[in-house]
Amino acid sequence: MDCPYCRRRMWNGRIETFGTLNWTPQWEKSRHISRFSSRENDVLLSECISGTRMEITAYYCPDCGKVVLDAPKHALKEME
Repeated sequence: MDCPYCRRRMWNGRIETFGTLNWTPQWEKSRHISRFSSRENDVLLSECISGTRMEITAYYCPDCGKVVLDAPKHALKEME
């Protein structure tokens, strides 16, 4: 995959987690939450079930440092 930012080749890999992995909008206040809870506007990227390891495919650009991944289709919803 080519980087959408610098157009150089990205490395295929994964992001691993033993907890829930969420993307949270910038406007949401930061707060300590348990690894099993999420906020209303969070996008669930990977969910840990009973302490198992989860992973999501991601691409890393060694030239500009960006990471690109696809959110699961069930997580996509319209943001207000």
